[in-house]
Amino acid sequence: MMVLCHKPKVYLVLKGDNDFTTGSGMTRILLLVIGAYYFANGLFMMAAPENWYQLTPGVSMTGPYNWHFIIDIALIYMISGAASMWGSWNNNLTSIFVGLSWPVSHAVFHIYVWVERGAPADLIALANLAGIQLPAWIGLLILAKYQNAKPSQ
Repeated sequence: MMVLCHKPKVYLVLKGDNDFTTGSGMTRILLLVIGAYYFANGLFMMAAPENWYQLTPGVSMTGPYNWHFIIDIALIYMISGAASMWGSWNNNLTSIFVGLSWPVSHAVFHIYVWVERGAPADLIALANLAGIQLPAWIGLLILAKYQNAKPSQ
């Protein structure tokens, strides 16, 4: 005898007037943009790793050019971006969480690195803020606004 289990669809609903399930609103657009940013950064790293290494402030300070390492991180960025976009598009909280988990962890690590550097206000810190910190924390703040998931009818 075969038993089929059906998992209910999960919908994400924001408090207030913006309903994530409608496909409209700034939250969905912002999560899609953040995911696209991560995916595009990964593509740039994959397509032109030496250019990415030279153009990204602070990266060359971390050690010599390492093609393999850059491609590894490019893949992580692409997976994070794809999961964030897919979850945003398909109202899937788990996918959004997975997509944001590495960028947020990466942001926490970069706060540690910034403090270890003496917390300078320089180009590297600005690039860190704009390229790592803001997208990760904005995405996490949006994610934190979601109420409990409710099954569809």
